[in-house]
Amino acid sequence: MIVNLFLLACLSLTFGFFLLGGAVYADLSGMPRAPYLIPAVLALAVALPLPLLRRRVRRNVSLVEGAFFLPFSWLYLTVIGLLPFYLTGVADPTDAFLAAASALSTTMPLYAHEEIDALLFSYQVFLGWFGGLHFLVLLFTILPVVGGCFGVSLTAGGEETYSPLLTRMRTKGLNAMVLYTLWTVISILAYAAAGASPEDAVAAGLSTVSTLGFGTDGGYAASVVGMPFIMLLSILSGTSNLLWQRALEKRSWRMVVGDGEFLYYLRVASISAALMAFAFWLRGGEAPLEAMGSGAFYAVSFLTTSGSLLESSPNFASTINFGLLLLTFIGCSIGSAGGGFSPIRLRILLRAVRAEVRRTLHPRMVVTISAGDYDVPNRILGRILIFFFLYFGTFALGAVVLSLAGLGAMPAIALTAGCLTSTGTLYTLFAGSSFFTLPLWTKMTACLLMLLGRLEIFACLVLVGASVGRAATGKWKD
Repeated sequence: MIVNLFLLACLSLTFGFFLLGGAVYADLSGMPRAPYLIPAVLALAVALPLPLLRRRVRRNVSLVEGAFFLPFSWLYLTVIGLLPFYLTGVADPTDAFLAAASALSTTMPLYAHEEIDALLFSYQVFLGWFGGLHFLVLLFTILPVVGGCFGVSLTAGGEETYSPLLTRMRTKGLNAMVLYTLWTVISILAYAAAGASPEDAVAAGLSTVSTLGFGTDGGYAASVVGMPFIMLLSILSGTSNLLWQRALEKRSWRMVVGDGEFLYYLRVASISAALMAFAFWLRGGEAPLEAMGSGAFYAVSFLTTSGSLLESSPNFASTINFGLLLLTFIGCSIGSAGGGFSPIRLRILLRAVRAEVRRTLHPRMVVTISAGDYDVPNRILGRILIFFFLYFGTFALGAVVLSLAGLGAMPAIALTAGCLTSTGTLYTLFAGSSFFTLPLWTKMTACLLMLLGRLEIFACLVLVGASVGRAATGKWKD
């Protein structure tokens, strides 16, 4: 378990400096610094044994160690991250835990910018940004070791090799961090150039890149700079981080505009925007031009799983709500900070269905399944099928469990889907109420679903299997 302690110490060091910056800013602004200084000290204290652990750590991460680190790192960040919400007196421990979990999983910011002070709102946005960064680093380092990628290797035009060696993990993690930070800076500068104030530009840039979205702020998204600009940045944020890495390494933007996954993602976004515009015109009663704008904005918002809204409590027709629900399940490209099943996985499953039909009609035909310019190996197809079953099986079970809270069928479905896909505003669309009004056990179940949505579920099964092996034999299964 030395590896896990080493990784936790590295995570604590990064998160501690992040919180320390908040404490310094609070002190310079004349606000209480204790709500940010206390968690910063706790996080840095956990990071103190890092030099000693560096000498003792092994050079690779085992499957069980990775399976343990994934959920524990999210829980650790949530516990440390809830302290500013609690110490400022804004929320009790339960609501503070829910707010921190929602931000770190990039589900949605539960507090609108007018409900809390400016510093705490900025902290909430930065927490969501850090959660997106944490997810991307895990996606390209630990998750492939534990879950076998589930299609992560399909992104960026070819099969990618992932290694359990810490040195190679460090390289991929640093690449993800640098590109994520670079894209954040570009987004902030783009918002500022479009006329947003410095504070709004920072908040909008961080929320867009992390796919945290503007939550229940209602109109804040449009007031920053305008819908078309937000849509463009949101679409780019939903593309694969690995694709941008390779484009920068080879200094070729043609890799992006010619990538099959990226083009398919744009095609899905365009078709979704057209269908949603038609729904807003037919069922929403809007004028054609207004329906085109609303349809395109909400299609992009929910397809990228940011869930930004143009009004605080929209009252859409059921057709529109169902359309947005389906878009969140499709989600972003693999390798982005967003959630959802991913268009490329959906495309491969549809092609697998077509291949099976052709194989049935022509038994002697050799049929291959391709994604862009390369064939999909059977082992990757099998993992995607397993992930499909686990994903929607968890969704069905979660909806049944949450319905026991008396939410009603559609609010329970929307809450489950929103937590799994990191699009929390789905619940506000169907239920019209806040997460904070839920019963205690329902809030904790929602937090668990947020965690499962980020971990892609399989890691938790590995952890359960290892725990069963430990109980039966006294040794961890690996």
